[in-house]
Amino acid sequence: MCLFDVNDISKCQICEERRRKYQSLSIEFYDYIKMNNQKLRAMDIFSGCGGITVGMDQTGVIDTKWAIEFDSSAAMTFEKNNPSAVVYNQCANLLLERAIAEHGRQEKLNDLKDFLGRKVPSMPAPGDVDFIYCGPPCQGFSGVNRYQKADDIKNSLVATSLSYVDFYKPQYFLLENVRGMLCFRLGGEQDGVKIKGGIKMGVIKFILRSLTAMGYQTRFGVQQAGHHGVPQSRRRLFIWGAKQRLYLPDFPQPSTCFAKQGSISILLPNGSSFSYNKRANGHAPLPAVSVCDAINDLPEFEFVNPHLTYPATAEDKNEKRPFKQVIVPERGWAGDMVTKYESGPLSEYQRQCRKDSEFLHNHVTRAFNQLTVERIIRIPMFPGADHSNLPEKLKPWCLSDPNSAASRHNGWKGLFGRLDFNGHFLTALTDINPMGKTGTVIHPNQRRIITVRECARAQGFPDKFVFLSDRDDVKDMHRQIGNAVPPPLAFSLGQELVKVLIREYEKDKNKKGKEVTEHVMCEVWVDLSKNN
Repeated sequence: MCLFDVNDISKCQICEERRRKYQSLSIEFYDYIKMNNQKLRAMDIFSGCGGITVGMDQTGVIDTKWAIEFDSSAAMTFEKNNPSAVVYNQCANLLLERAIAEHGRQEKLNDLKDFLGRKVPSMPAPGDVDFIYCGPPCQGFSGVNRYQKADDIKNSLVATSLSYVDFYKPQYFLLENVRGMLCFRLGGEQDGVKIKGGIKMGVIKFILRSLTAMGYQTRFGVQQAGHHGVPQSRRRLFIWGAKQRLYLPDFPQPSTCFAKQGSISILLPNGSSFSYNKRANGHAPLPAVSVCDAINDLPEFEFVNPHLTYPATAEDKNEKRPFKQVIVPERGWAGDMVTKYESGPLSEYQRQCRKDSEFLHNHVTRAFNQLTVERIIRIPMFPGADHSNLPEKLKPWCLSDPNSAASRHNGWKGLFGRLDFNGHFLTALTDINPMGKTGTVIHPNQRRIITVRECARAQGFPDKFVFLSDRDDVKDMHRQIGNAVPPPLAFSLGQELVKVLIREYEKDKNKKGKEVTEHVMCEVWVDLSKNN
């Protein structure tokens, strides 16, 4: 065994000096922001429940003052967790039209109600908004959508986002969407379930040309959430914009290793490709966050077997399970909307999630019919087990019969799938259903599907973040989580913005220092002239 003292490792003095200088400047910058209340005033458009806002606000230099969200449940959740923000639960197009009328044409507006029946407050004026970030609806671009439409009206909301930039002229802009936006053909024609013709990468070209025409620098790239401390595979497209003469934020380098293979390179129409990831072979300073790291501290419970198909045996009746047993209703939810923790945090990830949280919220699953509950319970207790391991009478015909579509889809492997404590979550979708497109949603060692809180942990939401629904619908809560940007990924992107803000602060500081020096030298020269 080779033993050595860590002090024997030599340091690059140039790098060490730069690190110390940056650290000192960073502390000075944050003190300046705090003393002068100089946080960037941000607007979150198509905010959803507020995943990107959580991450951005955690940087300490961004204050999300306004949010626009069409869905009432998501707007309620955003408002609950950001009480100081103004939340507009209305159509983004209508709100922009009113902002232009009020602040552009100086018109007096009639009152407008939001979808919860409340009066809509005035929109901010141009000059009030420093930073706009947005995630326009992605269904029209998503590869999961097998029936894309060439003229999907929701795709036009990308233009709405850019119109907000044109009107408010913020210093910085960030757009998030699915990777499918990269290959969507703008101006194509519908050919059955496919889109033919049109402009390759047309939507991206439209966004870049619009931003540059409005006087913005821009760059775009794909980020993997698993590289930024999230226990989930989730690749997303991001587009930065910054006004000319400001530094343009970069994309963050991976902070955590991630075993999931999946390119974050972007293939251009000329055949070349590029990626902002400079760390090869999945390397990063920290280990990946696993399913176990994320959720094994949460209260344990299981579904009660209804024995609809297979009657209870003597062994079933005598079995003593170590977890709380919960009867699953046909409607509503199973579990506890509010409960206490039953243990301390068992990982650093859990400790961070629990910060400032006294109670555990939303530890509930959606309800299922009795047949689905029995299938969930009968999935064997090993990682990767799925519907193919069920007893014959419980195997869904559509997933296993050779005469069904299963033969064309690899037997629908992974549906009714059990998660692996040592692995990661699959991409969080908006519907947590064992028969859904991402059906690996059964808890690693408990006979149930994962809860709303466990899905939130998979996305990196803190436990103090509470999910609401205007219909008390658990599926609404899952939809909000699945549509969100993982807060740790948003935080990593926000840190890149912090870096350029520190550079801007240093530039202004040096400029002011130079002006003071020139002023002093001028006064000295005048005094010397008088003396002569």
